[in-house]
Amino acid sequence: KTETLLVQGKPVPCYVIQIDRGAFEEKRLMSSRQTLWVDTKRSVVWREDNVQWLSKQQQEHSRTDLSAILLNEPLPAGVFVFKPPVGFELAPLPSNNKK
Repeated sequence: KTETLLVQGKPVPCYVIQIDRGAFEEKRLMSSRQTLWVDTKRSVVWREDNVQWLSKQQQEHSRTDLSAILLNEPLPAGVFVFKPPVGFELAPLPSNNKK
């Protein structure tokens, strides 16, 4: 099925995918159900629900909602700068000059 979630105030159509592990409908101990809301255009999971049976009368439930994602963001300039450990020095690079 599909549902529309509001993400930052904008409607986002999503596929709703349900995954049962074990005998969830029978309330078997440690059986679980995971439900995912996946953006129909970008394949981003905007919501995830997890329910697990701890006993016949007790469940554990968690929900994660994403409110934004950042794609192709520039990395800070110093991310790939190598700093040798204290007490060590970098050896000079060999020269490629052929004379």
